[in-house]
Amino acid sequence: MTGQSLLDSDGRALPLPPDPLSPVPDEVERGLAAYRAGDAPEARALLATIAGTGRTTVSGHAAMALAGIELGENGLGGSC
Repeated sequence: MTGQSLLDSDGRALPLPPDPLSPVPDEVERGLAAYRAGDAPEARALLATIAGTGRTTVSGHAAMALAGIELGENGLGGSC
């Protein structure tokens, strides 16, 4: 374990750095852009649709993005 905390000063999980070997697909990036613009419901809807398409790399990225949004919004509480 390193000396770095996994939580910010408010107790919310810090985001992981992007994976340099696996770029985020454009479809997922559109959902993340909506989240960054403050439209979490739109981001969740876009990403949930992509994640529900099946076992593909793109759907896996979308599922990870949804998990990141959940952690960012709700922290590591019981619903997570």
